[in-house]
Amino acid sequence: MRHFSLFIEDQIVGPLTEVEISTKISEGSLTADTRCAPVGSTEWEPLSNHFPFGPGLKVNWTKPVQSEVEATSEEGRIDLETRKKLMVYGLADSASIDQFTQVQATLAIATHEAMLRATNRSHGIICASALAAAASLALWISLGNNLCGETLTAVANLTIPEEGNAQANFKQLNYELQQFAGLRERATAAEFRKPSGGIPAINVALSRLKINPYGAFTFNGKVDTSPLSGKIAKWGIKIGDQIKVYVVAAPLPERTTALIKDQEVMLDEVLAPALDDSGFQKLFAAAMETYPAVSAFPESAKLLNDGKGVRMSSLKIFITRVEFQAQTADNVPARKRWASDLHAFADRLILLQRKVYTLTAPEARRARWSEFNAGPGAELAAWVLTSNAKEGRVAADGGIVVNETIRITPANIDQVIVSLRINGDSVFLRWNSSFFKTAPYTCPELPEQYFLDREVYKVTSKTTTGAVRLKAKTHSASHDYFLERNSPQWFFLTTARAGDQDSVTLLVDEKTYEDYPVGKAIPMSVFSKLQAFSRPVDSSIPDPFYVAEPPQ
Repeated sequence: MRHFSLFIEDQIVGPLTEVEISTKISEGSLTADTRCAPVGSTEWEPLSNHFPFGPGLKVNWTKPVQSEVEATSEEGRIDLETRKKLMVYGLADSASIDQFTQVQATLAIATHEAMLRATNRSHGIICASALAAAASLALWISLGNNLCGETLTAVANLTIPEEGNAQANFKQLNYELQQFAGLRERATAAEFRKPSGGIPAINVALSRLKINPYGAFTFNGKVDTSPLSGKIAKWGIKIGDQIKVYVVAAPLPERTTALIKDQEVMLDEVLAPALDDSGFQKLFAAAMETYPAVSAFPESAKLLNDGKGVRMSSLKIFITRVEFQAQTADNVPARKRWASDLHAFADRLILLQRKVYTLTAPEARRARWSEFNAGPGAELAAWVLTSNAKEGRVAADGGIVVNETIRITPANIDQVIVSLRINGDSVFLRWNSSFFKTAPYTCPELPEQYFLDREVYKVTSKTTTGAVRLKAKTHSASHDYFLERNSPQWFFLTTARAGDQDSVTLLVDEKTYEDYPVGKAIPMSVFSKLQAFSRPVDSSIPDPFYVAEPPQ
């Protein structure tokens, strides 16, 4: 069944079916000269070209057999061609056509055709104006919106009217251009949003942080080495330029603790002032306090009495006497216990003798210091350097910052060791050593940003999405109109840390995409401001567009 569009009172109605149009003709709402256009055609023509009018009878153009009465009346009837024009122009129908004479019919037809010619001339002017306006409008739209070729063709077809169709064609053209203008407005307003589904990359980086709880703190303090500098200056020595601080993660072994204390004692001895007699008497008196308790043997009391008059110069002689009595007592079973006590006392006197020698002879000081550093001192240095302790340098103002340490409290402050060099030899001292002054220290937890800044995400691949050819479409009763537009292009960098099994895909701008080739690390200052995705994605297609050509 065919469908028709109707042009009634400057409006386009339809398309309507043949049954709907026949019903309207029977109701008298349509006339023979009502303009119509079959669907698929741009030509407007009278409705009578496709549907019968009148009381339901069609004009019979074949000549029937006539009676004599009919033959007589036939002489007064108009000719067949005139009758056809009267019917086509709607000037008469089958019931009223026989009321016309030949002269009346010819005059009516001539008058109607003159009116049509005048109307056509007026419509020609309208058509020319419509053509110019429509062509300009179509060209403007096409330049701004990539209008397809069929749109311009449709405009041209609409503006080449046949006789009597100019006004209807202009209305149709205006209607279709309005449809396209609406499409253009919607297409221009369409917004391409960024790909969705991403999350802040900073959150991803934080979730992947692996922070060692025994290395999440920073030790801050200040040390003043002026007390030690003052002591060694008397000997024409200076502290080396580099002063370091080591924070050991685990409690110090007993051996290491003893070595540090022994080194402090040795340093104190070699830096002490030269020993005089009064100083010697104090040291010797302290040693005599360890003399074994006086026993029943006469030699015990006599040896104690001899010690009261010992001077610095006679110390060696007194030590010889003690050793002789100890050896003699070894041979007497009853004196074995006393002999053992005397040997221990003799050893303490020998240590005092060495100390006295050190404190009275500069070359002895140097010898003892060198001897210590070649033995216990070297052992201590080897342990510290292989302990995996966190290291920091003391600044010019004495300030100290050591990152990624354990939490330091008064209970484990001995795990902080100050290292310096004296005359080329390394010295390791406790934080609370008497050789320098220390300011109150703090040990706060390191912020997450500190660890984030150390993360290294390298680019493993680069991908782009988007840049897809899209179309928007609208149609009228007889034509389709299209707009084309490219979707925006989106840039992605896929990154991963060394050893990671999965990656992080980042949405970036074009400059960042160009700045970071495969293999280059992205600074966390850049990484943390981006959006992370599980894979490269494209933005959604906004109305009224659809994909014209699937991406290759």
